Amino acid sequence: MSGYFGFGWESPAQHQFRFLFKAHGTTVVEALSLEIKRSVQRVPFPDVISIICSDDDYESLIAAFEDKTVSLALRRLSSRTQLYVVSFDHTGSPINLERIGSWGSEDDFKPDIINNFNEIKKQGIKALFESKEVVVPAPAGFRFRKPSGDYSTHFIRAEEALSDSESVEFLAFCLLERISHRSVANQALEVIFVDTMAIASVAYALRQTLVRLGQNPRIESFHSHEGIEMIQAPVPGTAFCIISASSSMSLQRKWKEHVECDDCDVVTLVTLAGAIDEHLALFAYTRPVEWKSGEDELPDLQDLQIFGERFQPQQMPIKKAKISLTVHDSPTAKAIVDEYHDLDVFRVNKRSGEKIRALWVDAQKFIAGPQFTMWLQGKLAKIDPSSVQAIVYQGDDASEILAQICGSLLRKGEAGKEIQIIRDADLETEGSFDQSRTLLIVSAVASRGTKLQSIARDLRDRHLGKKIYLIGLLLTRKLEESVFCEASLRQAKLVNNDVNVYRSIAIGTALASAYESEAALYRRNASIEKLVPHRAALLFNNEEIPSELSLSPDNLGNPMQLRKDFAYWNDHYTQGPQHAPLVLLTIGAVLQHARDGKFKNPDHWLRSHAMQQVVLEPLLFMRYNDGVIQAAILRQANPSELDYSALPDESRLVRTILEGQIIYRNRPQGEAAVEFLLALRTGRLKLTKQDSIEFKRFALEKLTDESDQLLVALIAEERHASEDEVF
Repeated sequence: MSGYFGFGWESPAQHQFRFLFKAHGTTVVEALSLEIKRSVQRVPFPDVISIICSDDDYESLIAAFEDKTVSLALRRLSSRTQLYVVSFDHTGSPINLERIGSWGSEDDFKPDIINNFNEIKKQGIKALFESKEVVVPAPAGFRFRKPSGDYSTHFIRAEEALSDSESVEFLAFCLLERISHRSVANQALEVIFVDTMAIASVAYALRQTLVRLGQNPRIESFHSHEGIEMIQAPVPGTAFCIISASSSMSLQRKWKEHVECDDCDVVTLVTLAGAIDEHLALFAYTRPVEWKSGEDELPDLQDLQIFGERFQPQQMPIKKAKISLTVHDSPTAKAIVDEYHDLDVFRVNKRSGEKIRALWVDAQKFIAGPQFTMWLQGKLAKIDPSSVQAIVYQGDDASEILAQICGSLLRKGEAGKEIQIIRDADLETEGSFDQSRTLLIVSAVASRGTKLQSIARDLRDRHLGKKIYLIGLLLTRKLEESVFCEASLRQAKLVNNDVNVYRSIAIGTALASAYESEAALYRRNASIEKLVPHRAALLFNNEEIPSELSLSPDNLGNPMQLRKDFAYWNDHYTQGPQHAPLVLLTIGAVLQHARDGKFKNPDHWLRSHAMQQVVLEPLLFMRYNDGVIQAAILRQANPSELDYSALPDESRLVRTILEGQIIYRNRPQGEAAVEFLLALRTGRLKLTKQDSIEFKRFALEKLTDESDQLLVALIAEERHASEDEVF
C-alpha cells in the first residue's frame, strides 16, 4: 500500500495520461516520490502524470514538491512528460488544477483533464474492478444459488477489488457525484445503507468526506435480499444505499420499490453488461462467455448456497484425491530413471550460483547419458550444417560442452568447416547475423527456460531468421511453465522456430519449502540440532548432500533403502539408499501430474475449483509403504494436501499409520518415523487436535530407548506455534 491508486487513460487526442489518486491524509514524500518513479517506467510512456487529491490535501501536496526526495524523482520526467495536481470538492468535481514545474511539451492539457473528468473516473473504476478476480466461477459440477434465489455458474464479489485503502477511497470519491445528485440533495444525509458489511469500508470512506461538511451519517447493513423487508423506509432524502453487486440489477430495483426512492438515491457498484438498468451501476463487467443462469439452463448440477453477511459459499466438503498408477504414471520420470539410476545425476538442496536448487541436476553427467547422445545425434542429422552460422549456448559449463559437441558433429558433415560458438553473455558484443542462416541455441538443463527466453529476447531485433533450440532437460514447477516456455521460444514474426526438448518434467514447489522448514526447525531448536549436527550443517550451508542423505535416516541412523518393485519404475535398479533424489523426482512428477492433469474422474484431480480444500487420501501411505517413498510423499506434497485437521476419520487413519511407525521404528516397516515426525513438527502434516494429543501420549510411552532421543525431541520439545497446537 503506497497511499496512491494509479491507472492510465488515453485522451481523445491519443495522449497518454497516468493518474494517481491520493488517499486522504498526510502527504508522505517517500511514497509520492516512489509513485512518480513508477509512473515514468510504465508502458506506454505517459505524456501527462496527474495527481488527484481532496481539496483538504491540495496545499500540503503542492508543498511536497519542494522536498528534496520528490525533486530527485521529478528529474526522471522526460522532456515530454508534464505533471499536474488536481483537487476535488465535496461533489467530486475538479476545483484546482495546477501544473508543476516546466517539464514536458508546451501543450496545455488542462482542458483534457477538466472536460473529461467523468470519463477519467470511469476509466479508474474500470481499472479497479478489472484488476482483481471479482467474478468467481462455481467449482466443476456445482452451480451457485444466490441470495436472490436465482441460480448461476458465476457470482460477483465486488469486495475482492477493495483490498487496500487507496482503492476504497477512490471508489468513495467516485460516489461523491452520486451523493450530490440525490433527489433531495440539500437534505442532511442520516444513514448510508449497504447490502453487506463486506463493502462497509466504502461507506466509511464516504462518511469521512461528509463529516467535513458537518454530516455524520451512520452505516447500516440490510443483509441483502433476506433482510431488505426488515428495513423501515427512511425519510426521503436522508438515506443513500450502496449495493455491492447484482448481475441483473434486481436488488437495486427491489430496494427502490421497498423504500420508495429514486435511482439517484441508490447505486450498485458492479453488474454485468446487458443487465436491465446497467447504466445505473458504477461498472458493468462483460458477461463471461461460459456464464449461465436460471434453473433450466443448469440441470444436473449440485447447489452451492451463497449465504451470510459476507456472501460466503456454503462450505464444500474436503475432497480426498486418489493417486493411482494407471492414472498418474509419469513416463518421463520412468525414462529418466531408466537412463540415470546408476549415474548419480540428481542431488537435493544444492546451491547453484546464487540460487538454492531443491532438486539439482549434474548437467554434464546428464548430457553424457548414452540415450541422450543418440537423441542429439538424431536431431543434428536433420540439420544442414551449411545453414548454421553459429551456436549460442546458455552460459554454464555443461551447455558450453553441449555446444562444442554440436559443433563437432555438425563439422563432420561440412568437411571440417568451423562453426562459431557464442556464450549468451557475449551476444551484445557480436556483430550482425545473416538473416538467411540458422542459429542453433543449446541448453543442457533449463529451469523454467527463463535464460533461453532471455536469449530469444536479445536476438529478437538482431536475427529474424530461423532458430533451432536443443534442450537436454526442462525442469519446471508446473506443466504450464514448460508449455509456455516451448510456445514462447517457438513463436517468431517471420518463421516458426524449432524447439527440441529431450526430457521435460514438472515436479511442483513443495520440496524447497520442505527443506527450508527442516532447516528452520534446527535453527530454532538447539536441542534437536545437536542430535543431527551433520545433517543440520549441510542444510544450513547448502552444501552438497550425498544422495543417501537426501531424506532423514531411520531411527538407528541408517539411510533408508529403496526396495525392488517400486510401482512407478521399471525393474532395472538395484536395492539401496542411493535412489532417494530420483524417488523425490518421481513422486514430485506424479503429484504435479495429479494437480495439472485432466481426468475423467474428479477424484483423481489433486486440485479443485474455488473454495474447496483437497487432501491426499491417507491410504496412499499404506499402499506405498517403503520408507523412502513415504518420505518423498511427505516432502513433495503441499502442506494443505496433508492437512487432516478437519477430517476426523482420515486423521484417525493417519494417526494409526504414525503409531505403526513408532512401534516398528527400528525395523524396515517404521524406517520413515523420523520423516513423519518432522512433517508433524514443521506443520506440513496435521491431525485433529484430539488425535495429536492421543498420538503424543502414545509415542512418549513407547519411546524409551537410548536410540529414540531424536523422536522424543521432535515430539516433546516446545514449538514456536499457537497455544492450541500440539505439534
